[in-house]
Amino acid sequence: MALVKCPECSREKVSDSADMCPDCGYAIKAYYDKVKQEEEEKRLEEEREKQRIADEEKRKRLQEDKEKQHKENINKYFGTPMKKLGWGVAACAVLALVILFGMYIDKENKIAEAIEDSKGYVDRIKTCVSSVDSTLTSVDYVYGSFESDGTIENVTDDLDDISMYMSFVDMDYKVDTRVSDAVESYVKSKTSYESWEQYKTYIKSEYFVADTNEESADKLVKGVAYSSNEEMREERRKTSLIVEECDITTSGKNYKIYGTVTNNTYSTVYFVKVKVSLLDENYKVLDTETTYACGDEGIKPNESAKFDCFIEKDSNMEYYRAEIYDYD
Repeated sequence: MALVKCPECSREKVSDSADMCPDCGYAIKAYYDKVKQEEEEKRLEEEREKQRIADEEKRKRLQEDKEKQHKENINKYFGTPMKKLGWGVAACAVLALVILFGMYIDKENKIAEAIEDSKGYVDRIKTCVSSVDSTLTSVDYVYGSFESDGTIENVTDDLDDISMYMSFVDMDYKVDTRVSDAVESYVKSKTSYESWEQYKTYIKSEYFVADTNEESADKLVKGVAYSSNEEMREERRKTSLIVEECDITTSGKNYKIYGTVTNNTYSTVYFVKVKVSLLDENYKVLDTETTYACGDEGIKPNESAKFDCFIEKDSNMEYYRAEIYDYD
């Protein structure tokens, strides 16, 4: 306990543990407790600052000692000219090894890339060849027609691609013996040929049959397309259900149109429905009627069945026709 002055009324000799000043009632104890607390906090802060300064000085000394040791080590291993020369030579040797290793890795990557690319090119060649074959086996038009010109253009595009991919394979083939070996193995596994050269020779002989790709495409299409509409119709007749021997007569107020249905397909057909039409001089349809050439008894391949159909007369009729309308 200490005797202090009241901070409010300045009374002397008041105990600092007294709750209140006897004269003015000021909270003496609370005031001086707060003062003591602030002084304690100030003291602690000063101690912390001193510790921080001491730690910082210690850290600096350690850093200086470390730098000093580092310099001593540098001087120890690199101090003399001979040591510096030795380390320089070693560094150059390491750098050379790194460069050589990088060149080796780069070469290996190029070889691996060339192998994968070549396989992809062989696959694309096969795809283009299949496209040409598919185009040539599905020809159903007359050479020189609009459809023929379009097909020649498509085949030319495929031949251009084949030429390009073959040149790419040839370039990769020369990169390294591992690439050529991989190409040979891949061609053998994916085609019926024993080598890339055999496969390439086959493609050139079968598809590149003229001086340019466009001329080759034209020659290939010309070889499979119909030479005329008559040839196309005749060829279709050989594999179709057709109306033959069609004729017309009169029967009272009606025309009687009759004929034969021949089955040139490879399977029996049933419920063959025939449509007959009357046409004017401009081939405009005036009237139509339907009838059946057969029912569930069917018409077997290469066999025929007769039909007849009655249709009301029309004075404007100049032509007539009969055609297959439907069948099962």
